[in-house]
Amino acid sequence: MAIRSSRLSDGKIIVASVVIFISLLTWMWLSPRGSFFLVVAQPFASEQTVLSIIGKADGSYVAGGSLPWIAIAQSDAPSFPAQLRRAGAIFVLNANLKSICSQEIF
Repeated sequence: MAIRSSRLSDGKIIVASVVIFISLLTWMWLSPRGSFFLVVAQPFASEQTVLSIIGKADGSYVAGGSLPWIAIAQSDAPSFPAQLRRAGAIFVLNANLKSICSQEIF
């Protein structure tokens, strides 16, 4: 019985470690860095809403997303992601995700 309990706790530790590792990798991959950012406003918001958020954060609009509430913005200010969140962005992500988000699914 003690051996079975030990195996279960070892298994839980391994699973927890893998989940934490994958979570950290995902966070590092998604976290905004550089000067280009994927800005996500409230779902079903207009393109004007996203433009307003970018403008309030003193950034530049670069391109629209596949949906009107998603856009790419640019700023060299280190505090730009935080400014976007204060201005109303729900998510501010790494702009490299645009290529993934815009792919069509067949």
